Amino acid sequence: MKILPLMAVVVGAAPILLAGAAPTCQNPILAGNLADPAVIRHDGVYYLYATGDVDGDNGTRVFTSTNLVDWERGPVVFRPGQPHVWAPDVWRDPASGRFYLYYTVNQTVGVAEAGGPRGPFQAVRKFFDQAIDAHLFRDDDGALYLYYVQLPGFRISVQPMASPTQPQGKPQVILQPESDWEKRAGHVTEGPWIIKHRGRYYLLYSGSGADTPDYAVGYAVADHPLGPFKRAPHNPIIQRGEGLYGPGHGCTIQDPDGRWWHIYHQKRTARIEWSRFICIDPLWFDEGGNLYGRATRGVAQPAPATGARGVLVEGESFAHLGGWVIDQQSMDQMGSPYVLAHGLGVPVSDARTQVDFPEPGRYRLWVRTRDWAAPWKTPDTSAGMKASGTPGLFQVLIDGKAVERMFGDEGAEWHWQDGGAVEIPSRSVALALRDRTGFAGRCDALLFTADGAQPPPNDLAALTPWRRALLGIPAEPLDAGEYDLVVVGGGMAGCCAAVSAARLGCKVALIHDRPVLGGNNSSEVRVGLSGLIHQQPYPRLGDLVEELGPIGHWSLYQAQQAPDLPRSKEVLAVIQRHPEKRIHNAGPASNYEDEKKIALAWAEKNLALHLGMRANHVVMQGNRIRAVVAQDIRTGQIRKFRARLVADCTGDGVIGALAGADFAYGRESRAEYGEDSAPLQKDEMVMGTSVQWYAEEDREPSAFPECPWAVRFDEKSCVKTTRGDWDWETGFHLNHATQIEQIRDYGLRVVFGNWAVLKNHPRFRDEFARQRLKWVAYIGGKRESRRLLGDVVLRQQDVVEAKPFPDASVTTTWTIDLHYPREPLCACDAFRSEARNIKISPYPIPYRCFYSRNIENLMMAGRNISVTHVALGTVRVMRTGGMMGEVVGMAASLCKKHQTVPRGVYQEHLEELKSLLRRGVGRQSNR
Repeated sequence: MKILPLMAVVVGAAPILLAGAAPTCQNPILAGNLADPAVIRHDGVYYLYATGDVDGDNGTRVFTSTNLVDWERGPVVFRPGQPHVWAPDVWRDPASGRFYLYYTVNQTVGVAEAGGPRGPFQAVRKFFDQAIDAHLFRDDDGALYLYYVQLPGFRISVQPMASPTQPQGKPQVILQPESDWEKRAGHVTEGPWIIKHRGRYYLLYSGSGADTPDYAVGYAVADHPLGPFKRAPHNPIIQRGEGLYGPGHGCTIQDPDGRWWHIYHQKRTARIEWSRFICIDPLWFDEGGNLYGRATRGVAQPAPATGARGVLVEGESFAHLGGWVIDQQSMDQMGSPYVLAHGLGVPVSDARTQVDFPEPGRYRLWVRTRDWAAPWKTPDTSAGMKASGTPGLFQVLIDGKAVERMFGDEGAEWHWQDGGAVEIPSRSVALALRDRTGFAGRCDALLFTADGAQPPPNDLAALTPWRRALLGIPAEPLDAGEYDLVVVGGGMAGCCAAVSAARLGCKVALIHDRPVLGGNNSSEVRVGLSGLIHQQPYPRLGDLVEELGPIGHWSLYQAQQAPDLPRSKEVLAVIQRHPEKRIHNAGPASNYEDEKKIALAWAEKNLALHLGMRANHVVMQGNRIRAVVAQDIRTGQIRKFRARLVADCTGDGVIGALAGADFAYGRESRAEYGEDSAPLQKDEMVMGTSVQWYAEEDREPSAFPECPWAVRFDEKSCVKTTRGDWDWETGFHLNHATQIEQIRDYGLRVVFGNWAVLKNHPRFRDEFARQRLKWVAYIGGKRESRRLLGDVVLRQQDVVEAKPFPDASVTTTWTIDLHYPREPLCACDAFRSEARNIKISPYPIPYRCFYSRNIENLMMAGRNISVTHVALGTVRVMRTGGMMGEVVGMAASLCKKHQTVPRGVYQEHLEELKSLLRRGVGRQSNR
């Protein structure tokens, strides 16, 4: 369970203390004759290493702290037996857990090793003579770089490292004295330290003579650890001031609130000498990515956060969710999942958990939530769309007693709602979320602070590092291993891609952000599998789709075409025993056989299944994806999956977009590809997301509340039905990758508003008295989002005119089926659709639609392949998408076998791919 302590909060471009939020501190923080500090944090303790305090400078001592301000003198951790031991830098290897100290002894740079941060460190090897000030940096992809200063000339250089102790290749100079401030007293650039921020590399360094008051700090920026580095125009960012001399040569570290701190030394006087002490001051970035800092001495300022003044509880981490469900659909926009009370008008059972507090007492409660109907309460909202009242009310209970404040009744956007002062009666209390309405109340997190403190940041850029720091999530993702293929997205396309590649000898990771597989064909969304399989020219394609997929409408259709085949007899027998399987969309949960898909994936020895993991970051090297980083939706822990190949089967093209792949969104103009069905002008309209639902007849009448916050139907404009099928579709003019919460919420307003009329209006209430809402989707059933562009972009005329391609593979059989918003009778936005179809003959899709044209090792399967909006109408159904996954898995196996990339399979191994297409990857059986 995610329950973490926290302290002060910093907001704005520069550090600002919020009233009552934190204690203060002042410099110096270590008054002894010390310099060149480096600080690491391990198991909640900070360790500081510096020049000095060991018989002058004959070794290195460690100091420890829990708050970066109050330091305890520790043991000597390194004593090489020589004088002039300078500028230590300690780094922990996350793979081995070993600690490495990079030192300077008599102008020689080397490394020492220990089993813990308190040493003792034993010298391992020397790297460079005539060198000082070593600093090791580990990039997100695991690559190591050793920065140091080469003498003479004080040239900052970088040495790529194969391991913490083994150089790789040759070093190169990245910076040398050039600017006036670097040459005020000697020509010096030294003390390198790297920060990575928003994908860029910030090299902090010091310039001018270290024994002079003009010593100062500047930085340079690059897009790669090897440079080239460009100096900041506002250098130096930290320099001497009134009564303050020679600030420089330090390190940086983030506190639990995600704030950057600069720990460095200052000179005691303006004289040319070496008496120095250790200081701490903030660093901060502005919105343009510019870095700023300051130096202070003897002035009170906000202290770093320690994580000791409150408690954070994430909604999704509750031990017992009760009737609440986890919604991860908007994680990329809000940084975290949230819990949703999806009760169909009946309050769900409580979510419960036990929470430990540092001490009993009075706290202030903040709850991150929103009034999800508020976007439709603005003055410019049309009458038909206008909402009033609040749908999603809930309470917080402490040891069974409800907090007086109700939550979820204010704010159109996610925010921290003030719950006022609360009493925590003991160190361990029971927390609960109590739904009061059954209408999609939602809670992201609960925060207990000292009474009077301010809420934490709400902006995503500040909230994400703040949240991760409080949750104790390491800055470096946990290594989840290296794979031949990482598949992201566990719909039919992703499942088939993963199993196909695994069966053909690839080591595969399948990452999916829900607890069940199937995507739209899961019990959470309930869209039936459409499209025909086992088609020419490769009739074995679809074997795996048939293994994974449930029996339903289209498998019944194919069985009826050839009823004497063994497989057809099996299908017909199942349908006879379970006639409910004829229901294609919005059927009983058992129709979608979630457990069958999971069992088949688990059975593959080469496949590692990672459910409940949201892939939200990639590590790039040039135009290749080096790793996919995913976040556990329950714990928030981050894992890195190193990949030779990646398959984006997310439907939204999430991984492709993160990697910088070329993609399209919306409808192309008619002129762009010459398609008859394209609009004259390009636009961003897409096919919508369905929020399906159905009702069942009970023996006794049931009530349903009025819903003033829902869409306003009346007896003329409502839809008289007990089922919302595929055509209950919304969001045609919104972005389905980034606005899914709004799209889904509008779907809920429509469903509940329509049902309220059918249950309560005199014209319908007798007829619908015994009808009860049985199921309403809360995970949207998407049709269209980003389409990743490959070497071939399939067009309408390619399909209609049956244009031959040498790499023809998966055969699509669906019509070109495009959905358009249907004008509603009420004065609201469209919430249903109509389909316009163009008949086609079965058509094989070229393999070149299944890999990216500009990201070398990226493949894709499903509705985000390389097609136009019009052509998507025929390829987007899930049995077709599943066959695409089979082909992607086959191609991945050839990439592994021949040490090539997806394009290389087409260029050099196409005949071998065709052989696999003919053979298939299913468990062979008589059909």
